Amino acid sequence: MSQPIVPAICSFMTLLFVSVSYFFKKKSTYLILQASSVVCMVLCYVFISNYIGVLSLCLGLVRVSIYYILEQKNKKAPVWVVMVFCGLTVLNYFLINALVQNGTTAYDWILVASMCLYAIVFSIRNLNVLRYLVTIPLALSTIYNWLIDAPIFSTLSYLLELVVAIVSIIYFAVQNRQWRAKKQDIIPKH
Repeated sequence: MSQPIVPAICSFMTLLFVSVSYFFKKKSTYLILQASSVVCMVLCYVFISNYIGVLSLCLGLVRVSIYYILEQKNKKAPVWVVMVFCGLTVLNYFLINALVQNGTTAYDWILVASMCLYAIVFSIRNLNVLRYLVTIPLALSTIYNWLIDAPIFSTLSYLLELVVAIVSIIYFAVQNRQWRAKKQDIIPKH
C-alpha cells in the first residue's frame, strides 16, 4: 500500500481542523472548521482518484455551507433540504459509478449511507445532540476508508475524529456536571 505524501498531508490537515471543531460551543464555528476539514479531505480523495469520495465530499461541503448560512440566520434546516441532500448523495453515487467507474461495490454504499447520515445529523441545531449522533456516520466513514485502502491518514483522520467526538462528549458532560455542582453550591439552601 503506497502512501503518497500530498494525500497524507491533506488528511493530516483534515484531522487538525476537525479535532479543534468539536471543542467549540458555537455551532457556526463548528461548521466553519468542519467545512475546512472537508476541503482538505476532498484534496486527499482527488490525489487518490476516488471520485465518488470527491463528489460526495463536495456535496457535503455545499451542505455544510447551507447549514452554516441557516445557523447564522438562527434558522433550522427544513426537512426538504435534508432530503434533497440525501437524494443528491444517492444520485451522485449512481452517476459516478454508472458513468465514470462503470461499476459499483458494496463498499460504496457505506460511504453513501454515511453521507446521508451526515446530512441528517448536521441539520440538528443542538450541538450537544449533534456530537452524540455524528459518531454513527464517523464510524461508517472510518470503515469505508479502511475497506477501500485509502491513505492511512484518511482512515486515521476519521477514526481519530470519532475518538475526538467521544472525548468532546465526555468533556462537555463533565463541564456541565461541574457547572451544575457549582450552581447548587451557590444557591442558598433553606
